[in-house]
Amino acid sequence: MSNRREVLAAALAAGLVADAAGAAEPTTKPASRIDDINVILAVEKLYEDGCVEGSGDKMRPAFLKSATINGDPIEKLFADVTKAGPTKCRSHVDVIGIYGTCAAVRVELENYFGQNYVDFHVFTKGKDGWKIAAKVFA
Repeated sequence: MSNRREVLAAALAAGLVADAAGAAEPTTKPASRIDDINVILAVEKLYEDGCVEGSGDKMRPAFLKSATINGDPIEKLFADVTKAGPTKCRSHVDVIGIYGTCAAVRVELENYFGQNYVDFHVFTKGKDGWKIAAKVFA
């Protein structure tokens, strides 16, 4: 676009600015940081519920199909959680940061079969919303 008139026309067409009558408005409102945090916490709740219930299937929707756990395919986690069965663990989640379409989360699991763990989850936001792309734990 070589001149200001073309730029303005493109912005009007995209709904990014209003015309003189104020008719054009943005067609979508971007998610706020708080909205993103709440969605990420809801995804983490699926993970926690799967841990407590001993259900890999319960936590599966929280993860990308291509996700990994300590470098292994995520299916290993689902199988291990299901094999272990229910437990009385609880968790605390900290959203470390959100940067565009990626986020980092720390999950503290307390009393998962008598052990305490710290997980780090890397999220990505795609067409299906926020999903865990990788899990590492210590």
